[in-house]
Amino acid sequence: MPRINNTQKYAILWLSSSGSTVQEISKELKITEKQVENVLNNSGDENKNNIKTKSKPVASSPSGNLMIKQTANKKNHVAIMTKEASMYNDAHKNKSDSSNTSKQQNIFKIKNNDE
Repeated sequence: MPRINNTQKYAILWLSSSGSTVQEISKELKITEKQVENVLNNSGDENKNNIKTKSKPVASSPSGNLMIKQTANKKNHVAIMTKEASMYNDAHKNKSDSSNTSKQQNIFKIKNNDE
């Protein structure tokens, strides 16, 4: 009895979820019915909920970190641009403008000889 690989396990689970019987699955994958039953028994609901995922907070812009976001007394939410945030935005605006001009050189425009 050869060992079942991950591809076969996936195939067993897929065929089982699509309504195939243990006999049909074993015939299709050319493995024993006992192996199919073992895979189906070992992959119960506990594996469905244990999907490992990663999460991280959404990155905020550095200029957003330089802005005033709360009032001092009442702790109301506001957005006030500071001098530092404005300087940061102006510095990065110039960098993005220069990158657009370099992209313009790569655009081919057809010239009409009729005009």
